[in-house]
Amino acid sequence: MKKSTIIIISIIIFLLLVFRTLHTYFDGIKDEKLSYVHKLNFKFSAKIDSVGLLNRRNVGKIFFHSVLGTFEESVEDKLKDELKYSGELRFILPNENTIVMSINTKTADKYQTGDSIVVDTNDNKMTFYRGAKVISENKVTDALAWRPF
Repeated sequence: MKKSTIIIISIIIFLLLVFRTLHTYFDGIKDEKLSYVHKLNFKFSAKIDSVGLLNRRNVGKIFFHSVLGTFEESVEDKLKDELKYSGELRFILPNENTIVMSINTKTADKYQTGDSIVVDTNDNKMTFYRGAKVISENKVTDALAWRPF
């Protein structure tokens, strides 16, 4: 009886430690993403060149150009050395053509060529416009390309 009680208590303690470790890790990722986005200090607007759907769940990439406002792509290269939990984060995905850039989105089906994007990383916000009408507002942290290692 004592042996089984000790084993059960040991398993419960082990599971609690595993849960606490995972919880701390995922909270660290969440906080690190938000900190990363704020440190980018991007405030720009652009026009969508094309939208590429990657699967049927509307996940895709938005290719854009004509960046107006504050935007320094090299900031992301400097910030990746500070990452502790996330491995590698990237908001603007580099392309061989430096004029056209891309970002990830979970709502790629909503956007069309010619739509506008306004990005403000200080507010963690991307606003999509068609003409003067707001199509959607998304968080920049949701658009980050993330690799854990």
